[in-house]
Amino acid sequence: MKNSAENCVARLTRNRLAFTAVEFLVVALIIGIVAAVTVPRYMGLMTRHSLRAAAKRVALDFEMVMSRAKMTSQSLEIVFSPDDDNYTVANLTGMNDGLSSYNVRLNEEPYRSTLQNAVFDGTSALTINGFGMPEGSGTVVLRRGDWVQVVTINNFGEVIIHPGPTKVLPFNSDIVTDADASL
Repeated sequence: MKNSAENCVARLTRNRLAFTAVEFLVVALIIGIVAAVTVPRYMGLMTRHSLRAAAKRVALDFEMVMSRAKMTSQSLEIVFSPDDDNYTVANLTGMNDGLSSYNVRLNEEPYRSTLQNAVFDGTSALTINGFGMPEGSGTVVLRRGDWVQVVTINNFGEVIIHPGPTKVLPFNSDIVTDADASL
């Protein structure tokens, strides 16, 4: 009896040294379904994350320029160039290489975003006076794909990163919230 049970187990283990084609196809199908669901969500998450990082960079640079202007009692001007997806602080040297103006390129890593718009009282430049206060207010709109992120600065030097990013619908360019976009 013992010998026949051992033979049966030995036969089963000998016959099951590899997966069958059906088992392999089922596993491959499950992996494919999981990838089809998770990869687009991951890419959307990375897009929103890089856009938020670009907005934080703009906000922190506003605060840094206000601090530097106050510290040196010197006016500084931040010039935004939507056509080139960058902004520059001309009188602020030593930040990038010690020689040239401070320049941030938003279309390069890690942000890979576009500067859709920057308007400060009708211009694309904002002057920070020697007291560290902006001489005007305005809005910066950053975009990556179908997502936008807005940063504002008011006359009191308050920098606000608006909730988001928010999704722009391609057919009419209305901005909807992240919650609406998932419906």
